[in-house]
Amino acid sequence: MIGGLSALAGAAKEGMTKIIEKGAALKDNVEKLGLTEFKEQSEFPKMVAQEADTETAMNSSLESVVEANKEKLEIQENKVRETNEGKESREGLTAEGKKEIQEINGWSDEILEKIGSRKEAEIYMKARLKEVEINGKKCLIREDIDLDQADEDGITNRERMERGRPPLTRDGEEIELHHIGQKPDNPLAELTLKEHRGIGNDGILHDKTKETEINRIEFAKERRDHWKGRIEAMEGA
Repeated sequence: MIGGLSALAGAAKEGMTKIIEKGAALKDNVEKLGLTEFKEQSEFPKMVAQEADTETAMNSSLESVVEANKEKLEIQENKVRETNEGKESREGLTAEGKKEIQEINGWSDEILEKIGSRKEAEIYMKARLKEVEINGKKCLIREDIDLDQADEDGITNRERMERGRPPLTRDGEEIELHHIGQKPDNPLAELTLKEHRGIGNDGILHDKTKETEINRIEFAKERRDHWKGRIEAMEGA
């Protein structure tokens, strides 16, 4: 009797232990499941945010590409427009136009004959260029050169010109020389970078449809001689 009760108690105890173990395992699984669901739920907003950031980046990149291409297109259109305007405007000055400009500026026929258009003449007129002769050649020169202005190395415009180098504008840019009519033997005009090669003026002064007739090596020597002759004329005056 007693042995039977002891065996029954042992079996009950063993069964209870298994129930407790299964309960613990079930609880653990439930907790893990809940943690996984919680993690998935917490990760969801991050995933949405990442997708949104990716979409924003793609849209931003697309806008940048569109904007960059738009700027390139505008530049190309400006160049085409300048070329077309230049082609249309190189028919020379009319007799009436020459007379009018001569009365205003006193420029000689030698200068006026080389000017390709009214627009070209207006560039020189706006720069207030004066006709003189340098080294036996007709030129349109500036009257706003400050001989005492110095560059970053402390070299004055006077010294630069004595060395055959171009003087500087008040903005620190070198004054450039342009062959009126783009012929090597034609008169020279002293222009700033903006006046010479700025948007609008570049196409008027330079025929982009044909190869230049200017020999760069010879022109480099001509520039040196011009500025040396200029300072001699200025100092002599």
